[in-house]
Formats: sequence, structure tokens, C-alpha cells
Amino acid sequence: MLVRHFLFAASLGIGVTLAASTPANAQESRNEREIMSLDSLLSIPVSAAAKYEQLTPDAPASVSIITRDQFMRYGLRTVGDALTQLQGFYGSYDRNYFYLGVRGFSRPTDYNNRVLLMLDGHVMNENFYNSAFLGTAFGISLDVVDHIEVVRGPGSALHGSGAMLAVVNVITKSSTSSRGLDITAEAGSFGLRGGTATFVHAIPSGPEITVMATGTEATGPDLYFPEFDHPLTNRGIAAGRDWDRGHGLLGVARFRGLTFSILQTSRKKGMPAGAWETVFNSDSAWTLDERAFAELRWIHDLNARTNLEVRGYYDSYSYDGLYPYELPEGTWVDGTDAQWFGGETRFRWDPIPTNRIQVGAEYRKTFQAEYRSRDNLYDYFNEDLPFTNHSFFIQNEWQTTPQLSLTLGIRYDSYSDVAAAVTPRAAIVFHPSDRATAKLLYGSAFRAPSRWELYYEEQDVWKVNPALQPETIRTLEAVWEQRISTSVWATVGVFDYQMTDLIDESIDPDDDMSLYQNVSRVRATGAEGGVQISLPSGFGGYANYVFQRARPVGSEEILTNSPQHLFRAGAYHTLPPGLTVAVNVSYDHERRTVQDTTLDPFLLVHATVSTTALHKRLSASLTVRNLLNASYQTPGGFEHLQPGIPQDGRHARLSATVHF
Repeated sequence: MLVRHFLFAASLGIGVTLAASTPANAQESRNEREIMSLDSLLSIPVSAAAKYEQLTPDAPASVSIITRDQFMRYGLRTVGDALTQLQGFYGSYDRNYFYLGVRGFSRPTDYNNRVLLMLDGHVMNENFYNSAFLGTAFGISLDVVDHIEVVRGPGSALHGSGAMLAVVNVITKSSTSSRGLDITAEAGSFGLRGGTATFVHAIPSGPEITVMATGTEATGPDLYFPEFDHPLTNRGIAAGRDWDRGHGLLGVARFRGLTFSILQTSRKKGMPAGAWETVFNSDSAWTLDERAFAELRWIHDLNARTNLEVRGYYDSYSYDGLYPYELPEGTWVDGTDAQWFGGETRFRWDPIPTNRIQVGAEYRKTFQAEYRSRDNLYDYFNEDLPFTNHSFFIQNEWQTTPQLSLTLGIRYDSYSDVAAAVTPRAAIVFHPSDRATAKLLYGSAFRAPSRWELYYEEQDVWKVNPALQPETIRTLEAVWEQRISTSVWATVGVFDYQMTDLIDESIDPDDDMSLYQNVSRVRATGAEGGVQISLPSGFGGYANYVFQRARPVGSEEILTNSPQHLFRAGAYHTLPPGLTVAVNVSYDHERRTVQDTTLDPFLLVHATVSTTALHKRLSASLTVRNLLNASYQTPGGFEHLQPGIPQDGRHARLSATVHF
């Protein structure tokens, strides 16, 4: 019903706009969507690297920015789509959740809990499994997003648990980047249909408002799994089981240093792959994830040299899953309800023009962290596991010379039932010229054990391990960033990291029961480089390549789901009437599976045609993903019978937006 309302509204808006449009609004719409120059891209401030706004060359980290121009130009639909364009990032999809790999690390049967996801600086990782939703479960349309900040490497010295491999900060539109009402309708292959309404407005002498409402649904493709090819299991065909339905609501109000944000999202997804030995091709296998938060933030300059930021927030997350089994167990049901609130205070002081000191403290109380599981015969688990944590950080940045800056920081995180973590960082940023930047970066980060890892137990099968410790990572990297010309920007870098105390399922030989333990160590090295081009003629593009080698310590065997080579490239050309044609390609090297098989490498080609020339207030785009209809798989997890999960073949998406 929600989707039909959006489609009707979009159709009505198109009709109204075609009947009555003004040149002034049309010009504003075109200006909003003009191709971003390289200067404009490099002038976008980033805040996730230092918790205050800096330009990319000055940030004490390896930083990338993905803009709204790129979303439309390359037909990107989710945050996961956007991230997998970047050097060192790749994805896996088990037909339920999207999983992000960074610099060779993405273990199957895992959560996205070593990447920290934020929305306008608010942490979106939920507080029970610590997972980050980067696919359709994110619930936020890219239509309301201005750009995405991506900070590679450890970020715990500023952001706490989970910021081990990267920090991703999704920045929503404001009146400085976009104004007015946009109504978007989309339709595509596999029964995709949906709509989004985005409204951005600044009231004179009053607040600035950003509102988004979105709803989508898809029937999904029919999928063939040869491992289930039997007359009793529909010859391995999961027909109509890959459906996906979701919606999201977002509101942001800004006024004189105060920002109030509120969010609610929901995504329900069918499970076609027969995970966890469930009945194959069942119509009652699904998961439901819901996420909400409200935050009030106040930022105030006390004087020319000091700044104070205070925020308070309330968050909630709920999950329900339905897993059908043959009798006598019948359907297994599990669910999670988590609620937490907290507050953070940050103080920034510039004692002299060349020195900036930041201190901050945060307190978070999770007053509900409930997990339950049962089937038709037994209640396996039903407990509430609340906890608290608090943290303190300090960071000092010295501009020792006009060309050289040194950043040192450290953070202390304490938990009510987990050992404390101390995470330092250090960065040297050197500008040998106004066109070049060299960065030498060191950082440490951690991930606290989740409620699931700490406390799940099942009689005679699984037991708790109260001695479980946080995972840690230490990373050293060097980056060179070079402005080759007014239109070309290039980066090269090398990295080395070591993860210790990784949490894995183990068997206790004393009683043959399973438990989680800190048993694994990983070492990874790699080299990466990329180039970005934006010419005044309307032509531009990007290319990047990464070689990475991630292995268990003491072994020469490559990690599972860890391609050694990644290549990404894209090119676009904009013609004078406002027509843009873009192609992007990605190559992923072979990946090892948990069943010790190897999946073939694959090359994907995507093409998008977008235009603002149809009418003064109407823009549209057509994207064809996997243009060459490549047949490929990404690794499944331990819960899957099949080593590789088939991915989508050629599919298309048509999107139209009316601008008011």
C-alpha cells in the first residue's frame, strides 16, 4: 500500500509539473545536478576522520568521498553499491544480508560488525550483534543522501567498538546542497517497485528541515541451487522466495546550532537459500529487522578558540526470524529486542593557532538486550542481557610547520561485563607542495564481544564464556595523494595490519560443547592505488586496483572470502542537452569458501543512462546491472549447504524524479 501511494504521488507530480513549470525552478534543478568538478569534490569537508570538519588532504586518514552525482551517474541504489566502487572494498550477498569486505577481510557467517556505520555522525550499528546494515536493510534511500564519507583503517580512537576496518558516515542533504521537494518512482527487474519523497527547506529566520519517506518491494528472481536438485525439493528451484519489502522515515531539523534527528526503518526479507538446514523453498522462511533512533545535538562556539558539542540519543533495534523445519521440531523462531540511550560531550580548544586539542566523553546504557529462541518442542533461550559502557578520548593535533601536522590520540572504553580497551592513534600529514600530500598512519581498534557471543547457551550443546575478550587490530599504512592536474587526482598506498583475539566458535575437549573463544589471528598486507578524472568537457571517470594478501598467522593459506586482486573502473560522458552515459566495471579475483573450494573470479559491467533534459523539472535514469549477464557466486557461510551463493544476472532499474 505504501509503495502504491508513492507511485501515485510521483505520477501525479509529473503531470502537475508538465502542466505548470517555471524557468527559475528549472534552472535551480539543473544547477543542483551539474557535474561536480574535481575542485568541488576535494572541497567537501569530512568529519569522520577527526570528529570535526577537515578537507580530504588534511585529514589524518585515508579518506574517500562518494557524492550524490555519482549515485545518479552510476545508478547506485544502496550504500553497499556505493562502497564496492571504492578501492579495497568488496561485497558478498547470501540472498538475505549484504556483507562488506575491506582489505581482504570478510568472514562468512559473520556480521558487518568490524565496520562502523553512521548517519550524520550517529552510530547505526545495532547494540546486540553490533551489525551494520549496508544493503536494503539500511532503510535510507540515497535520494536523501548528499555524500558518503569513508575513512579506511582503525577508527576506535575516536569512535569506539567496531571501527576496526573502516568508518562509513552517510551525510544527508541540507539546504546548502539541495532545496525543494523531490518525488522519485522506480521500477525494475525482479518485480522491483518503489518510491521516495524527499523535502528540504529552510524557513527564513527559522529552522532548516529535511524529511524523507521511502518504500520499496521486490519479488526477487527465481533461483536455482543444484545442491537441492531433487523432486522433493522442487528440483532446486526457489520460486518466489527472494522477496524484499521495506520502508524508511527520516526527519532532521536544524536551528542555530541545534539539530534534532529521528529515524524509523523496517525491512522484511525472504530466505531462499535453505540456510541453517531449513525446509527448502518454504514460503515461511523470513527475517524482519527494524531500527529507530532519536537524537538531539547542540554545537556552540564558546569563543573564537573553543567549541562545545553535546548530544543525547535513544536507539532501538528489533529482529524476528522464522525458520521452518520438518516435524517434530516444526518452525524455529528467534528474536531480539534492544533499547539503549546515551550522551556524549566533546570540547575542542585551540590554545594557539597551530595546536588543536579535543577531549570527549560518552556514556551509553543498554537497558534492554533480549534474545529468545524456541521451536514447537522447546524454549532454547529467553534472557535479557543489559549492560553499560562509557568512554573517554583525547586528541591533539599540532601544525608544526605550514606543511607538516602531527596528530596523536587515545581512547579508553570500559564495559560493565567486558575488559576495558585502550586504543591509540598517530598520524603524520606532510604537504611537500600544494598539489601533494604524504600520510603515515598508525592506529589500533577493537570490537567488544556481542551479547550473542558472550551469553548464548543451549543445554548440552552450547555454553557461555565469561572470559571472552575484545578483538583488536593494529594497522600501519602510508598514503600518497597527488593532484596531477586541475582535472586529475591520484592516490597510492600500502598497508599492513594484524588482528588478534578474533572470536571464533570452538569445541571444549572436556565436554565436547561449543563456545566462543579468542582463538584466531590474522595478518594482511596490501598495496592500493586509484585515479579520479573530471574534465571540463563533461568526461570523467575513475579507476583503482588493490592487491591484498590476508592469511591466518602461521599459515600461507588465504582467508576465506578474500580476493587477492580487486579492480574497479568507471567512465561517463555528459552531452550538452543534459544526457549522461556511464559505464562502470568491477573485477574480483577468486575466493576460497568455508568448504575449502574456490569460486571463480568474475567481471561485472554496469551501464547507466541519466538525463535532466526530458523536462525542466523531470530527471530520469535507466541502469542495467550485470550488463553481460555474467554467472557468478559469492561465498556462503557455515549455515549454507552450498559453498557459493548465486548472484543476480542481468537486471534493469528505471527511475524518474519530479523536482518541485
